[in-house]
Amino acid sequence: SDGDGILDASDPFPTDPSKWISFPQELRDNASDNFTAMNGLALWLDASNVDGDKNSSLSDGDAVGEWKDLSGNGNDLTQTLDSTKPSLANATLNGLSTLSFNSDSLFSTKNIIQGYSDLTVIALYKTNQQNSDQGTVFFGETEYGKGIGLGYHDDNGYHNFQWGVIAIASKIKEFISEFNVQSLTLDTSQNELGLYLNGKNYGVSESSNISISSGIKVGQARDNQKLNGSIAEVLIFSKKINDLELAKINNYLSNKWNLTSTVDSDGDGLMDADDPEPTVNNLMGGTIQGIKLNLSGVVTTLAGSAENSGNTDATGTAARFESPYAITTDGNSLYIADTSNHKIRKVEISSGIVTTLAGSSSGSTDGTGTSAKFKSPIGITTDGLNLYVTDKGNHRIRKVEISSGIVTTLAGSSIGSTDGTGTSAKFYDPYGITTDGSNLYVADYRNHAIRKIVISTGDVSTLAGSAGLSGSTDGTGSAAKFYKPTGITTDGIDLYVSDYMNHTIRKISISNSMVTTIAGLAGKTGSTDSFGTSARFNHPHGIITDGNTLFITEQLNHLIRNVDISSGEVTTIAGSAGSTGSTNGTGSNARFNQPTGITNNGSYLYVIERINNTIRKIQ
Repeated sequence: SDGDGILDASDPFPTDPSKWISFPQELRDNASDNFTAMNGLALWLDASNVDGDKNSSLSDGDAVGEWKDLSGNGNDLTQTLDSTKPSLANATLNGLSTLSFNSDSLFSTKNIIQGYSDLTVIALYKTNQQNSDQGTVFFGETEYGKGIGLGYHDDNGYHNFQWGVIAIASKIKEFISEFNVQSLTLDTSQNELGLYLNGKNYGVSESSNISISSGIKVGQARDNQKLNGSIAEVLIFSKKINDLELAKINNYLSNKWNLTSTVDSDGDGLMDADDPEPTVNNLMGGTIQGIKLNLSGVVTTLAGSAENSGNTDATGTAARFESPYAITTDGNSLYIADTSNHKIRKVEISSGIVTTLAGSSSGSTDGTGTSAKFKSPIGITTDGLNLYVTDKGNHRIRKVEISSGIVTTLAGSSIGSTDGTGTSAKFYDPYGITTDGSNLYVADYRNHAIRKIVISTGDVSTLAGSAGLSGSTDGTGSAAKFYKPTGITTDGIDLYVSDYMNHTIRKISISNSMVTTIAGLAGKTGSTDSFGTSARFNHPHGIITDGNTLFITEQLNHLIRNVDISSGEVTTIAGSAGSTGSTNGTGSNARFNQPTGITNNGSYLYVIERINNTIRKIQ
């Protein structure tokens, strides 16, 4: 809302409701309740199922003294002795019951959260008054001994984080008096608190000496301030969940409780059916996820000129690249690993203007902009603030700050396979790279392994595969085998890998390092569209996802393919198998020449072609 292109704690709360994000119909249509399978679900309270039997034992207006925990952990909440019981309100929201609190109602738990190092609290609720503290969930301690609360506070927007009250909803009437999903993530190792409202990330704020040292109180804002309002659902996780997991929960809540219009986007002072719904884009894995792409297969050229190499900064087809391999996006710009130019290039999606962000000639120097040097950068991803580059010729992982162009070395130094921290770790031709916001995952090409890097510390470990041992075995961790993996992407829960020389697409569960093959058959080339291992690829290279579908550049078939994640069905979007060229057209009438990198901005695909030296757009 301050217009700097970054969603962070410096953004003041918008006074224009059109700046707030709600849940679009497309997200609700694709909503899923599979969040119950997420690791770390500690407490699940649902007002439409207070008794664990769909409220069969309760009637409208009944006082409720116990709230059943649906997580399976047995952390049922009981009414606090010094407060009155909240009451059941039938058919309050989308025909479902909520619990009404009267400023003297309160539930408390055992100290179930003590010992947790991280925490996520999500609540769907509303308040009935705006002149006092109104919260839903209260817990924890800071250096001042105050609790940390999720809810509304009567200050101008945020209350000081160090004093403990987290104000997400501010004073805007539309968002206090209507049901909204408010979320708080807590990372005690970093002393960081993250804020979300209806899926919009309001950034991170630091607070010294955060600890989780008390039980949870539901219906309290802070100290003795209690809620006058209604609660529909509360979810608590014993970890800091990632953005995709949070998006899935938001989808589930939106679909279940029919959260159609949570903003007055047409400015008439009412939240009603006339309000168009804003779209929600989630940056994950160096691409935009959260909305399923609907593509017609029309291919055009955004920048570069077929078979004309060079390093010219210019607009559209007047710009030149030389053997570019990889591409990523923050939704507004594309960032290119211009491999043979040893540069990182930037392309404005709206205008096609191409500039050089960093690099000049071959080398390994850290520096700013063109004073920095790369040697055959071949993979690239972004978290929105920084670019992360696999500097293949230097066997290093580099970091580029987007706003300043400052380049630093995050990990790696020379050829090897050593796990370690920073430059003590070693890679051997690192190729594809992706991020879930906290970690980087690298396809370590000649080590036949998938490596993990903790961004905050530079710690490098091997997640799957075994250095120097190629193969196609499915298994867990080092028992699994890859054969020169190139592309890698993530939806925050799983990794998906283009296993280049095996001609397969592999899936890795981040939580347990289990590797499976979801499409293609090791050692078998072809271009067959089919399901799972009946489909055929010929050197799949780049890979990304919109959260529903995988999109793959197939280098030696000169095709763009997709894989439906749920069914494993493989289809061809554009190109003709075995036919090279640079023709723009629709579907099989278009031609590519060794497409390698791929990304999407939430609307279209953008593809890098190594031989044609172009960026193609697929809409």
